[in-house]
Amino acid sequence: MIYIIIYLLLETLISVEISSQIGGLNTFFEMILTVLIGIFIIKNFKHNLFSTMQDFTTGGIDINQLKSRNIFPMVGAIFLIIPGFLTDFIGVLFQLSFFTDLLVKQRPNPFEYKTEFKTQENFQNMHFQGEFNKSDKKDFKYDDDIIDVEILDKDKKGLT
Repeated sequence: MIYIIIYLLLETLISVEISSQIGGLNTFFEMILTVLIGIFIIKNFKHNLFSTMQDFTTGGIDINQLKSRNIFPMVGAIFLIIPGFLTDFIGVLFQLSFFTDLLVKQRPNPFEYKTEFKTQENFQNMHFQGEFNKSDKKDFKYDDDIIDVEILDKDKKGLT
């Protein structure tokens, strides 16, 4: 809640200051122009997504570049549609690939789980034999209360 209040305060102060410098009519035209640019970017998003997905599947780019070329420009287009000079500035920054690459590189991937094994034997034991030892991996939270179960429906398989 506090972040929303801070954002609204900054947006208001920046918009009032810039509007007083460039005038009301130019502020209106700037808002219309950024909305049109944002809509244009969203309409052309599927073409950009298709080309970057092709690059990703052929190995031309990695997952971080895929994110920085697709997610950030889409969010930036939405920021351009929202009225206000602060959101327009953020929207323009999100359209610049070098800025989004910096954001992606600084933020770790929450879905990527890095494993470190002490020896090759520990790796083979865990993956090929299905054995988990508490000392095999760093930062591995072993829970004795979790049971992995697979339920098979006999009717759907044709078994009686």
